[in-house]
Amino acid sequence: MDSLLKNTLKRQVPYLIGGTITGTFVAYYYGFLFSIIVNSVFWFVISTIVKKYY
Repeated sequence: MDSLLKNTLKRQVPYLIGGTITGTFVAYYYGFLFSIIVNSVFWFVISTIVKKYY
């Protein structure tokens, strides 16, 4: 269980970092609520594509 958790966290780190960076920019220009919605959809699509080909 512990190794499964570590592997999952390793895979999610780039998405967390990227989501934080893009979320900061979007929140600055468009507002906080909009940034949460757009950022979640954007990174979900990216992670789905990566998972499909990886």
